[in-house]
Amino acid sequence: MSETMQTTTVEETKPQGVFSRLVRAILITVAAFWAISHLSQGFTLVTGRFLWTDGNVEPGLPLEHLPILTTAELRPGTSATMEDADLLLRWANATPLFLEAATVVIAAWLLLRVLRRVTQREAFSTKTINYWKALSLTLMVGGVLIGLINTFATLYTSAHVGLWPNTGQRDRAAQADFLGGDYVGINIDFPNWPISLIVAGLVALALTTAFRAGAQLERDVDGVI
Repeated sequence: MSETMQTTTVEETKPQGVFSRLVRAILITVAAFWAISHLSQGFTLVTGRFLWTDGNVEPGLPLEHLPILTTAELRPGTSATMEDADLLLRWANATPLFLEAATVVIAAWLLLRVLRRVTQREAFSTKTINYWKALSLTLMVGGVLIGLINTFATLYTSAHVGLWPNTGQRDRAAQADFLGGDYVGINIDFPNWPISLIVAGLVALALTTAFRAGAQLERDVDGVI
């Protein structure tokens, strides 16, 4: 009888173990690709150059590749690339990408810890709840910081090209010095706030509350028994 029960338990838990490993592998793969993609984009913005070219393309990035710009049209007969633009402008556009990569990697690590605790039948332990809490804070704080820096980048650019109220129209030489070239058409996009990250953080916070209630219920049941 004991051997039969043990065999049944193994048969039930083995598929769960395979599924858990598959989920972890997918999570690690997605987080790794996400981080590599955002880090590489960030480095190209900081340097203003493509990471690599085939030799037939100029290494300098067009200014309109900055996330906050929709168009950046050079005056006919002039040339310039992003590497000629203001350094703080480039960093203000690249930093959100670095932050998003870090946020996703940390969140993935915390979620992996949660999955491990759940597979070990410790879903309502104090450590698991703390991981949920850290996950929600990571996503929400990371999302808000990214949004704030994107907003700063938009305001900073608008002020230096004379599009922000009370800044006055910038003279052509000052604007060219800031942008790194003589541009006749600059369109700035609205600040990008990563709503998906913030919402994911709120969902994780709700799950933290649910798991905390589950832990309390488990303690109450143990007390009754």
